[in-house]
This record gives sequence, C-alpha cells and structure tokens, in this order.
Amino acid sequence: MKAIFNAVLYKPMYNLLLLLIFVIPGGSLGLAVILLTLVIKLILAPFSYQALVAQVKNKKVQPLIEKIKKENPDDKQLQAQKQLEIYQKIKVNPFSGCLPTIVQIVVVLTLFSLLRDGFSLDTGLIYQNISNLDFSFNQAFFWISDVNNPDHILAIVAGVFQYIQVRLSPMFKKKEEEGVVLEGKTDPMAMMQKQMGVFMKYLMPVMVVFFGFALPAALVLYWITNTIFTIGQEIVVRGRLDKIEQDIDLRLKEVNL
Repeated sequence: MKAIFNAVLYKPMYNLLLLLIFVIPGGSLGLAVILLTLVIKLILAPFSYQALVAQVKNKKVQPLIEKIKKENPDDKQLQAQKQLEIYQKIKVNPFSGCLPTIVQIVVVLTLFSLLRDGFSLDTGLIYQNISNLDFSFNQAFFWISDVNNPDHILAIVAGVFQYIQVRLSPMFKKKEEEGVVLEGKTDPMAMMQKQMGVFMKYLMPVMVVFFGFALPAALVLYWITNTIFTIGQEIVVRGRLDKIEQDIDLRLKEVNL
C-alpha cells in the first residue's frame, strides 16, 4: 500500500515541487509551496465545486428527511420511498459529495507527508529524466529564515485566515442563528448544525494556530494559500449556489410528503 501511495501520489508531488523550485528565480522553497498549492487547487476546483453543490443540496434536504422519519417512524419502506422522491426531484445523490471530499483529503495528506518533517533533497525520489538538474533551493521566505522550521507569526496568520474563511463560507454563515422547527420542537439536526457552526467558527482557527506552532512553516504556507484560494472560490461561486438553493426550494414545493 505504501509503495502504491509513493508511486501514485508522493513521488509525483515531490518532483513537481522540485520542478517549481527549479524554475523559480532564487529557488525559493516557500514560493514553490505556494505555487504547488495553487496548481493543486486549480486541478481540484471542479471537485470542490461539486462538493459545495452537494452540501447545499443535502443541507436543504435534511430537514425534510427528518420530518419524514418523524411522521413515519415505523414504516421504513415509506420513508425510503419519500426520500427517493425528494432526491429524484432535486437531482441529488446523497453520496455525491463524498468522492470530491476524499480526493481533497488524500491530496492534503500527501502534502502533509511531504512537508511535515521539512523538505530536503532525496535522490531516490527524483525522476531519472530530471535528475541532472540543479535543485538547490532557498529555505528563507520573507522574515522566516527557514521554512522547514515552525514560525509562530505565520501560524497566527493561518488562524486569522481560517476564521475569515469560516465566516464567509456559505455552509456555515449565520449557522448560529439558524433553526429548523418541526411540530413545535427544535429539530435535533438543526441543533447539531448550530453546534458545528460554533466549532468551525471559533475552535477551528484556534486549532490551526496551535498545530501551526509545531508544524514547519512550509506546511503552514500551504494551509494559508489553500484557505485564501477557498475564500476566493466561495466568493466566485456564491451566486451560483444561491441560484441552486432557489431552484431546490421551487422543486421541493412540488414534493408531496
């Protein structure tokens, strides 16, 4: 399994980072990490968009699913029938967001493996057709003397951008004020979503800073670049997501529960 991981993901990403270091004037490792992150995010952009659309659809559907379960607690067949009707009406696969999310997690784990112990030259990983290139690199980046070491300032910057990203995210924005009431009672799913929103808004940035204090600055640079790209991506697609939500609302009105 490890051999497959190295051959399919780790080694190609390692060599791509080396090539970026080679083409960047001065061989800046920090800038190469930023460019590598942007390349990966651009490649994964369609997957990210699919995941966002799936989240929007599932968020709209979930209160109705809970309502169906409460109104028909002992009729599993009727529950399944009504749920299928909803999924077909809004054209959503409840598992459609899984694959894009898995792909992104695998990429993040690969980058983490690549940078967690500091980046260094390993001749055993370099492809033969580029092994004759000069891959000397500069580990300094702005005020950071060595991006292979932790940097507290950069970790705090990462936490700030993480907070901004959560605040702007269409999945968590105003989640603290949201509530779904069914039959005069607060929906447990809405309460869980509210708690998740609080966690993402306040605790997630703190965790990013905490881990950033111990991780190499190069890995924190990846996180910051990834977060800023995600903020921009969500701003760009927000209009489309709003239209998708409006279309779902119209379709759900035609569903007979």
